[in-house]
Amino acid sequence: MIVDVENLVYRYPPPSARGERAEAVPKPALNGVTFSIAEPRLTALLGPNGSGKSTLFRILATLLSPQAGRASIGGLDLACQPMEARRALGVVFQESSLDRRLTVRENLSFAGQLYGMQGAHLAQRIQQTATQLDLQQRLDHLVSTLSGGWRRRAEIARCLLHQPQFLLLDEPTAGLDPLARADLWRHLRRLQDAEGVAVLVSTHFLDEAALCDWLLILHEGRIAIEGAPAALCHELGGEVVEIVSHRANELGALLAPRAGFHVAVVDDVVRVECPNGPALISSLSMSHADWIREMRVHRPTLADVYFHATGVLFRP
Repeated sequence: MIVDVENLVYRYPPPSARGERAEAVPKPALNGVTFSIAEPRLTALLGPNGSGKSTLFRILATLLSPQAGRASIGGLDLACQPMEARRALGVVFQESSLDRRLTVRENLSFAGQLYGMQGAHLAQRIQQTATQLDLQQRLDHLVSTLSGGWRRRAEIARCLLHQPQFLLLDEPTAGLDPLARADLWRHLRRLQDAEGVAVLVSTHFLDEAALCDWLLILHEGRIAIEGAPAALCHELGGEVVEIVSHRANELGALLAPRAGFHVAVVDDVVRVECPNGPALISSLSMSHADWIREMRVHRPTLADVYFHATGVLFRP
């Protein structure tokens, strides 16, 4: 097993509040998170702010120890063997940690030496990782002169030097323009295929999550659902109809008993997962046209998967 996480729990201490009574038992950031990665694949960890993504990332990066449950990488327990586990782990943080005053090559060389690499072996690994990320022409450029996309590539190259089993990236495309985002994802896929390394990417972009082999949706400190993105969308089946109505609650109550329907009301919108969206639209147009301001239909997306699993709209 490359990554094994079982019943992780982490609760931050309550903040001190002047003039307010602090919550006696604060809500846990992680509340029984369980998942595993058994093979080299590209996995997305999707969740909005406050879902527990950052806490889970910090535990997997050995920066926090779980208060309950366990997590291991390559069979090494992160709480008991953090130093050993770090040799099997490569981490790219959301904020750049490259030394901007050094060249890319100098940053890579320094990182390699921290892992005990030197001489011809280190030079060879620098060249190999640079080639995989198309960095050869920028090895001797100062980091301060590089765009955000190139700096991200340099950071990924740095954490691959020691050939880890598991690559952990925290929102690696944050701050990048759309072209740089797409370019970075192409390189992540190439790396995963060529190196045979398991990659876990924390993201709040639905389009990025759709590019992965596997998806973990984190909600309120728990894994709400997991699976292959296309399969999760397919499992919803049929279509999703959204009906804007000034009588949304009444319309929702009318539709809810129908077999095969999953109905939810959000503000003035009735969301219906049903086998045949166009047929529902046609029927409502004849029977309740005066209740309806707008109707739209689409095939299920990851946003719909998120809503179905959590009961709330996905808001990054």
